[in-house]
Amino acid sequence: MIFNTVNKYKLIIFDLDGTLLDTLEDLAAGINHALEKNGYKKKELSDVRTYVGNGIRNAIYLACDNNVSDDKLDILKSDFSSYYAENCMNKTRAYPGVSDHINELHDDGIYISVVTNKLEEVSIKLCNHFFGSAINPVYGDGGMFEKKPNPDAVNYVINKFGFNKDEVLFVGDSGVDFETAKNAGIDCALMSWGFWGYEKLKSLNGAVICENINDLRGIIYN
Repeated sequence: MIFNTVNKYKLIIFDLDGTLLDTLEDLAAGINHALEKNGYKKKELSDVRTYVGNGIRNAIYLACDNNVSDDKLDILKSDFSSYYAENCMNKTRAYPGVSDHINELHDDGIYISVVTNKLEEVSIKLCNHFFGSAINPVYGDGGMFEKKPNPDAVNYVINKFGFNKDEVLFVGDSGVDFETAKNAGIDCALMSWGFWGYEKLKSLNGAVICENINDLRGIIYN
């Protein structure tokens, strides 16, 4: 379905994990691979859900119960990265309606980008696999910008396309995304199907929460 409306938003910047893609099982498998290889106890999926959002190094640190040296953390991250690069699509999937919605936005001439704290190389790989050329550019951890909630990557994308900030919407699933949008001075919508969930998102003062893709569509095509 193509919407023929004049839209307020000309650019949509998405988070990736927990927003466009359900990556949790593959992330957990990668973290547990690194933990087990280095003599640490594996974590439950419900635990890993609470670790992600601030980059994989932080997630692994939390998985080690906040008790690991910097040198060991480097090894764990390297082991995760090697494993995850080859296994990042084993169980990962797009959330319901997301692929069609990305195509709608692209067909309507709305620019789409991703800014994520996920490893940049893997983020590009996943976006290319699930969404083709509809999403560009993709910026993540390990690239030229500080991780969110630092707004530099978001501001760079906005300036790259030359839009005013009131023409840009950031879509995420966590407090990190909420703070990123606030720091960049742009509107934000948060998907409740992601890693934080509806109840936790409600704790964010002023957050606009979407429970499904039609809620998000209603914000964009208002």
